Amino acid sequence: MKNFEKINSCRACQSLSISRVYNFNDCPIEGDFVDVNALDKNQPLYPMSSVICEDCGFLQLEYLLSPEIIYKNYYYETAATKGLIDHFADYSKQIVNRFSLTPNNSLVIDIGSNDGGFLNSFKNQNINILGIEPSKSISEVANQRGVKTHNSYFNDDAVEYVLTNFKKASLITSNYMFANINKINDFIDNVTKILDDTGVYIIETGYHPDQMNFNMIDWFYHEHFSYFTLKVLDEIMMKSGMKIFDYDKINIRGGCIRFYCKKLINKSIKVESKVEDLIKKENIDGMHNKQTHIEYFKTILNIKNQVKNKILEYKKEGKKIVGYGASHSTTGLMYLFELTDLIDYLVDDNPAKLNKYSPGKHLSIYNSKKLDEDKPEVIILLAWLYKKPILENLKMYIENGGEILIPLPDFKIIKK
Repeated sequence: MKNFEKINSCRACQSLSISRVYNFNDCPIEGDFVDVNALDKNQPLYPMSSVICEDCGFLQLEYLLSPEIIYKNYYYETAATKGLIDHFADYSKQIVNRFSLTPNNSLVIDIGSNDGGFLNSFKNQNINILGIEPSKSISEVANQRGVKTHNSYFNDDAVEYVLTNFKKASLITSNYMFANINKINDFIDNVTKILDDTGVYIIETGYHPDQMNFNMIDWFYHEHFSYFTLKVLDEIMMKSGMKIFDYDKINIRGGCIRFYCKKLINKSIKVESKVEDLIKKENIDGMHNKQTHIEYFKTILNIKNQVKNKILEYKKEGKKIVGYGASHSTTGLMYLFELTDLIDYLVDDNPAKLNKYSPGKHLSIYNSKKLDEDKPEVIILLAWLYKKPILENLKMYIENGGEILIPLPDFKIIKK
């Protein structure tokens, strides 16, 4: 694979009937923030668009960047996402109880285990654990924290490592990485090889229909190859002899879902009725139809025009405009809405982002305390998903005459 490739067929069913539905602006790798010593680094812009398979309804990126490009300078820890560690602690306790995992006997494998934040919650319950994580630096962090982690992509070599050194897993999990997989069918085949015949595989990922209802278009970026419905993922699972038997909607990251899967060899598998109910709803809502997505993207572009025109108006008035938020999503949003030349700098309270510069345009990133010193006239809330706590922190800013532009889910201005 070169730096990127254009797909010509569906990655799930191999159909050639794929049609473009979303056309974004070219964008740098959204998470490639740089420090002052790398400001001369060449950060090329890559094409961004989405296609839908007209046979199976799978929504996916049209251009796939190679993992070597995406993850070369990748560094993200679960602790950086607000509320995620608490979420993982609750989630692990539910799973242990529901599937009767036993201390010192059951094995939990987390694929794409990051810094071990999720696995650590099982370790705290004396469950045997193993992480599989492709980032060398993050794997080292996890191992230093006492979370046993194998540094590898989840490929044939990783499968051999597990089967040679461990028994088959009672539980396998994939949290917020399943959308990043290119060869999905091969990946699921490998899951079946290391999962016990009575074991459970759980995927927690973004749920596109809910995110779409919320206009969460900034969930689209180069790292996320796939945008799932239950119907599409269930058909992918069945190709590998697995079946989704239950799901839970998760109120995190704007709309996520947890899919519970078992091998079809397990004769006692009971499929909850709500699985079929959700598939019916997805079909009724047109989630697998090209025209639904084309109309949706028109709505997004209409919001973009409102936001951009207002920002241009502020610029003509000589107002300073600051972006609140520095993440993969905010990079994608700035490029889609064509704001990179209209924002003076960014603020973000994630310590890993301070004194860094944004991908591509190299906007400076400061702690939000700079707003008190600088008193910009306008803040655009790029991290709009977290508007509740951010607006709480900006009460005095608004009282003192500042304006806050919220771009999504609908264009909105908050001022005194």
